[in-house]
Amino acid sequence: MTVTAVPAQHGPDAVAEQLGDVTGFVLEAPGWPTLYFSGDNSETAVVARVARRFPDVEIALVCAGAARVARLDDALLTLDAARTLEVAGLWPAATVVPIHVDDWAHFSQPRHDLREAVRDAPGRDRIVLLEKGASTRLPRASAALLHA
Repeated sequence: MTVTAVPAQHGPDAVAEQLGDVTGFVLEAPGWPTLYFSGDNSETAVVARVARRFPDVEIALVCAGAARVARLDDALLTLDAARTLEVAGLWPAATVVPIHVDDWAHFSQPRHDLREAVRDAPGRDRIVLLEKGASTRLPRASAALLHA
């Protein structure tokens, strides 16, 4: 297995320096789907650079929930639903799994809101919102993953 650290940016340029560096990851292994983990990234331009380098991502775990904090002028610190759909567009065949969407007061678009926001959107069939504590079979993942 190969694990590659890839760029991530926790907020727009105006606040990114105040938050420090964050990192995403791409995992690749023969016979397994390529997996992207966004890290606490809010910037789709950063994900687009990753997508150009790793066009065969089949599963994208993206930190969503539209995290915001007042001390940073409510800047978007993780993906919101619209940006989650943009990420899905970067890998048209990938299953996109929004994670890290609940449990903190700074999430402005928690699970229910995220679900409603993507309900009628193109590409919604590739967005899988996990339920806490439940195992979920991903619909587009390779057979190797599903039968491991």
